[in-house]
Amino acid sequence: SLDSAGMDTVTFPNWNVGPGSQTYELTFWHSLANDTNRGNDTVKTTTTTRGHDIATVSISIAGRVRAGQAVTPRISLRSTDYTERNFTAWCVVDSAGTTVYRDSVTIDSVPEQAMRSFAFPSDWTVGPTGATYGITAWHDCPTDENPLNDTLRAATEAVDQISILWLYSDYGPPDTTLGVRLRALGDSVVFMDVQSSTPTPGQLEPYDAVGAHSNYQFADPTALGNLLADYVDAGGGVVIGNFGLTSGWAMAGRLMTGDYATISPGANTQQSTTLGWNNAGHPIMAGVDSVREVYAGDGGFVASAESIARWADGRPYVAVSANQKVAGVNSYPGIFSQSPPQRGGDWALVFHNALHFVAGSVTGVGEFDPFRPALNVTLDAAPSIARRGVTVSYMLAAGSEYSLDVYDINGRLVRSLAAGTAPPGVQRVSWDMTDAAGRRVGSGIYFCKLVAGERSQTSKLVVE
Repeated sequence: SLDSAGMDTVTFPNWNVGPGSQTYELTFWHSLANDTNRGNDTVKTTTTTRGHDIATVSISIAGRVRAGQAVTPRISLRSTDYTERNFTAWCVVDSAGTTVYRDSVTIDSVPEQAMRSFAFPSDWTVGPTGATYGITAWHDCPTDENPLNDTLRAATEAVDQISILWLYSDYGPPDTTLGVRLRALGDSVVFMDVQSSTPTPGQLEPYDAVGAHSNYQFADPTALGNLLADYVDAGGGVVIGNFGLTSGWAMAGRLMTGDYATISPGANTQQSTTLGWNNAGHPIMAGVDSVREVYAGDGGFVASAESIARWADGRPYVAVSANQKVAGVNSYPGIFSQSPPQRGGDWALVFHNALHFVAGSVTGVGEFDPFRPALNVTLDAAPSIARRGVTVSYMLAAGSEYSLDVYDINGRLVRSLAAGTAPPGVQRVSWDMTDAAGRRVGSGIYFCKLVAGERSQTSKLVVE
């Protein structure tokens, strides 16, 4: 019985739930004969069982490595619902059909909903300039129920160095801070003072990437921003460091607008913080375990940009522009310092990775290669956890026939997002987390799959 205007809870017999990472549709209804309002008789919902899933999210080797140097490969692994223990990860490097490096590392544990990086015991000695390599990293966690993200592949080339021009408006060049660290990572870097003058296009042209930061106003921030946007249009890549992202010292011009924009300038907040949320699978975060900073502006991610990392206190840290050729790194790389130092951890590695990314020398997760399908998923909360909606960015060779679909953990088609003939450039489509019938999907694991001809790329989503 149910009293007038009352509510009661009914308990059904036990349900024997199936294995992990399975999604179920639940339907509840009643059959009261004299009910005059059938619109609220039935409730439908979905639920997903917790699953064992270890994802290989990044490899520490970028698209270019310095010829002849010894490199220690690192693998980054992320667990979803459980702490996974006692398994093995491998790394293999091949060149022209020959395996030149193979090693394994024992994984003691990867905590629930956390990421850890592990160094392989032995170094790989890179070959001569021009040698190309294929890198494969994977794990064998026996409890893993999702094999789709266990293996990560990338390609790299042995080069003399990547050539960088770093522009500064500061007390002096950041040679003893950023410079020494970039050179140790195999980069060639030259510094140019832009406090009193703006460079010419010809001065930028010889370099693979250009970086910029300030601690004073640029000589002409609008002219410099326009110049750097022209450099991007000509095929170059740009990284902006702080205080180029802080009001009063900020970059301006076209570089801070439209498809070039990354992080909007904010107030100069001096507050010690550490690395917070980050997309560990993005090449800019490859090999990054911890970072510490004080000087970060309190602006925000530009709506069109891809957010890569935040500081633990909520300030934006790293973002990539819609055209994938500009990176904003909200961290100060210059020579002004306090005691104790305001920076720490892998801060220079983030700049190094960002410079390689915008220069087009990084392959693997998140790359936009015009000759093969590429896909990147940017979410409003985190790169793999969706709460309200999802924006999917992708790029294909113009004229390619393609399809972009969402599947559940069992491989069932949930929603078709796009299909047809690909136009040129980066494309974006939103998913409101509903299925083909317009119903909101349940919590659980989903996969966004881009297919073009015989090529495909898949990105995992977790819907909360």
